[in-house]
Amino acid sequence: MKTLNVYDKDPNEISSLVEQFIDTGERPIQIITDNAFYSKRKKVVGEILNRKRKEEGIKFYCLFNTPYITWRISD
Repeated sequence: MKTLNVYDKDPNEISSLVEQFIDTGERPIQIITDNAFYSKRKKVVGEILNRKRKEEGIKFYCLFNTPYITWRISD
């Protein structure tokens, strides 16, 4: 399973990384973010995945493991 770790990335560059990672078409994939309550990383990834779910019909689920969230994406 291909993995993208954005736990320690700058929140301003996460959007482009996640978009490129999701658009590869390879499935299943996973994205790892931090699980802080006010995390900008978690919010950006969640918004992108929700938008893709509505537009393209991708399916994903979240695994909450402190201090990380793992987003698993499939078709």
